[in-house]
Amino acid sequence: MNLITNKAGINRVTFYLHYKDLDDMLESMVNDMINEIEAILLEDESKSNRSDYVLTTLIRLLEYIASHAKVYKVLLVSKKIPVFTPKFIELMVKLILQNIDSHHHTYLTDKSTVSNVPKEITAWYGASALVGTVTLWLGNDMPYSPHYLAAQIIKFNL
Repeated sequence: MNLITNKAGINRVTFYLHYKDLDDMLESMVNDMINEIEAILLEDESKSNRSDYVLTTLIRLLEYIASHAKVYKVLLVSKKIPVFTPKFIELMVKLILQNIDSHHHTYLTDKSTVSNVPKEITAWYGASALVGTVTLWLGNDMPYSPHYLAAQIIKFNL
């Protein structure tokens, strides 16, 4: 605790005025990060063309993660902060479900093989695939640009 409070330039009393313990601080930081990602992803929901909206949103997400690569490498690759990944997946599931619901008819007819799969399973699969791909992309030092990676991911039509 002393290391954290010393680096922050505060004393322990100040720390405990804001947080119960280190886990509470970590939870608060992760929630802030998830809220920031959600705000970025919901930046321009007004696009009517589904593929354009999904592509531009995915590019924004990947650009944001790339611009904060050191932090996201710690969260997803090296340290695997246990609180972050489930919340990130949960956010992606929520947003994929919203996308499916808002484009329900066109989404289900885009790929007839998807039409018989419950939308929750589709969202779980898509969120897991996306988070896994981002994790591996970061772990391999981002060998592809955010634009290129987004264009490849979009081909899966999730």
